Parts: sequence; C-alpha cells; structure tokens
Amino acid sequence: MKKIYLVIFSLLFCSAILAGSVMYGPRVDVTLDRNSFAKQCPPSFPIATRVRNYSFKTIKSIDFNLELFEGNNTRNLLRVPRAGIMHLIKPFDTKVFCLIDGDIKNKISGKASGGDSLKKAISDVNSLHDFVEKHSIYVSNIRYEYLE
Repeated sequence: MKKIYLVIFSLLFCSAILAGSVMYGPRVDVTLDRNSFAKQCPPSFPIATRVRNYSFKTIKSIDFNLELFEGNNTRNLLRVPRAGIMHLIKPFDTKVFCLIDGDIKNKISGKASGGDSLKKAISDVNSLHDFVEKHSIYVSNIRYEYLE
C-alpha cells in the first residue's frame, strides 16, 4: 500500500514539475478581436498585445514578430513585422499594449471628410470592424530580457 502512495506521489510531483516548466516565462498574445482584451485599445491602435510574465523575474524588454494575414493569403501584410516593447513587467503581472502599423492605419482610417469628428470616429470604428472580420494576426519569435 505504501508503494502505491509513493508511486502516486511521484507521478503528481513529476506532473507539477513538468507543468511548471511549461508555464514558466513570458507569454505574448495578440489579437484584433474587439470582444477580447483588445477592447482596452482605441480603434486608432487596434493591435492588442498582452504580455503575461509567468516568472519570478522582472521583464525589461520583449520583442517579437507579428504576422497579419487577410483571408487565406499567406503573405504577411505588415510593413514592419518586428515589434518591441521596452516596459518593466513585474513577476506574475500582465500588461496590454496597443500597437499600430502604417498599412493598417491607412486601411482603417475612415473615409469621412470635413470637420465632423463624430462622423469620422464612427467611420473609423466601422472600418476597423470590417478590417477585423477579414484579417487574422499571429505572434512568433518571442525574445525577452530580464532586469538584472
């Protein structure tokens, strides 16, 4: 009976170590979806980037590649696919950053003209909604630096 408990305890301990090693470190998520954490970003900066620090160290900087695709097209549409964030992120903290690319800005900038800022704002939001429906964004090649 003691051997069974020892085996069960060993399996649980190994599982906890494995889960901890897989979850340890920073995680970066990006989205354009306004129903997720992207709602924290204004329409003028639609790329919501969430950095979660699952470590005991403070992150000093993090950089990564972004890939934006339209429909089934496999060509990255971003003018500058490399993004970097220089911001202190404390252990086990989460921060959301709002980014923009020049090409996206041109596509979501509303078609309204003249001095009616409300009309332009509504047009921008509608353009962003149409853009989000047709595009998907991904993150890759994440590199980070901890504070010494």
